[in-house]
Amino acid sequence: VEAYCASCGLLRRAVPGVCCRNGYRALHDEIVRLGPYRDPLSTWIRMIKYERWAGMARCLGEELGDALHQRLETRGTACPVVVPMPMPFARRMCRGIDHAGLIARSVSARTGWPICCALRQRGGRPQSIASAAQRVARRNPFVIRRHRHHHDLLANRQVVLIDDVLTTGRTCRSALMLIRKMEPARVTLGVLSVTEERG
Repeated sequence: VEAYCASCGLLRRAVPGVCCRNGYRALHDEIVRLGPYRDPLSTWIRMIKYERWAGMARCLGEELGDALHQRLETRGTACPVVVPMPMPFARRMCRGIDHAGLIARSVSARTGWPICCALRQRGGRPQSIASAAQRVARRNPFVIRRHRHHHDLLANRQVVLIDDVLTTGRTCRSALMLIRKMEPARVTLGVLSVTEERG
């Protein structure tokens, strides 16, 4: 397994304990990933998203669950809570799969940690095709679901936010900003893959 920076998720090029990206300030406490975004992992992820390969999503979710359990269980803290990255309803209906939700459910099943869908995503154009002006206008595409138990479940707990790929980090930061408002003790970002070529 290749060593990677626990702050930015990139392959480690610096001194252990020091982020590879000088001055990078993350809203999460650490990243747990399966690997860099390259073949065969990148192909599998695209097939999950665009060809509805649910079996592979479950398989990789179990692998991610094992990696998270190995990393987090040793801390002796309360049982972590799994939060899936939300997907807009229209896109979920169009694609026929909620890939992050499926991965999160597999992580939860593998680890025994509870799952909490604390966030939902507003409608609008996907981040990948939205213009710069549209991204600015929709500064945070997520909202906290209006259920009191979500705050109670996440407060003072270890929270694991699950997504498929970390690319620029904008989407994750938007979600993490809201998760931090629910006052968790610690936040871990669990992703299948991290894109190494980031600006």
